[in-house]
Amino acid sequence: MKRSKKHIRKRRDTKAKGNLYTRILEYNGGTYISQVAGDSVTEALSALSLQTGCSRWGMTRDELRRISEDSPVLVAGCVGVWCASGSARHGLILVHIIDTNRTQNSLG
Repeated sequence: MKRSKKHIRKRRDTKAKGNLYTRILEYNGGTYISQVAGDSVTEALSALSLQTGCSRWGMTRDELRRISEDSPVLVAGCVGVWCASGSARHGLILVHIIDTNRTQNSLG
């Protein structure tokens, strides 16, 4: 069975150099999780505006870009966890960015 080029490209991205960041975006009753490799938490946040599918989430790239212009704030009492927020036409956008360990986890 052949894998699509998009799937292969996505797998390579998570193995790219730099830290791996998990982004959890909450907006308009939905929760959207993605991962990106990058050199900084700011870079991981700004890459959200390049994310495909934001129109399905009910927001525009400009709304995501405005959030990424602010610096993420370190979450008190946590290590490697930041948040950023902003508003869009359907309400508040909340993004958590987590510096993710690249070891493969399994249950069981």
